[in-house]
Amino acid sequence: MDVSESTLRSILEGSKQYIVPLYQRPYAWRQANWQKLWDDITELVELQKTHPATSHFTGTLVLEAGLVTTEMTRFLVVDGQQRLTTLSVLLSSISDAYKAVGDADSQRRIQEQVLINPYRTKPDDKYRLRPANFDEPTYRDVLDGKNPKSDESLIDNASRFFTKRLSELEKTGISLKEFEAATLTGLKFVAITAKADDNVYRIFESINNTGIDLTQAD
Repeated sequence: MDVSESTLRSILEGSKQYIVPLYQRPYAWRQANWQKLWDDITELVELQKTHPATSHFTGTLVLEAGLVTTEMTRFLVVDGQQRLTTLSVLLSSISDAYKAVGDADSQRRIQEQVLINPYRTKPDDKYRLRPANFDEPTYRDVLDGKNPKSDESLIDNASRFFTKRLSELEKTGISLKEFEAATLTGLKFVAITAKADDNVYRIFESINNTGIDLTQAD
């Protein structure tokens, strides 16, 4: 297996797509998780003001390499889907916040660099992350700026949480660009990419220490 330290930007940018397999449980993070992430990022921003190289370890991402073509490399997300989905929703909220203040260039930059691939015509190829189960339609609506309200997914709740926090960000003395930079380059992952002869599920079992326990069905 390949192990590397990666920023959120390096994970999401480029000709890559991350697919949450259908056997994974639905998106499960709630307000306590979103608030903890928000607090971690705002604390990181403050630390970076005096120590620019400061980073924050966000967790482990376990991937299994899937289809590789000249146009795109697909990965299955074996572990880390909750963090990766939440951070993608947060980035979409940051993009919307730029739109709200009239910064169309920054809005488009985030969309095209880390959320969608504007050169893909098929919807299933367009989004850099594809959640599973009932979450994908709501996730796509969030990224498309449709402000969804879903009874089947918590992703819309996450979007509203971050949108509200970002609307109040300047009151804390943090700029939107500082917050974006901390999110994209200050959050660090250990990315583990399994090779053909690796048992990805054994890797998952050995490192899974998320705050939400797996049920027997999971």
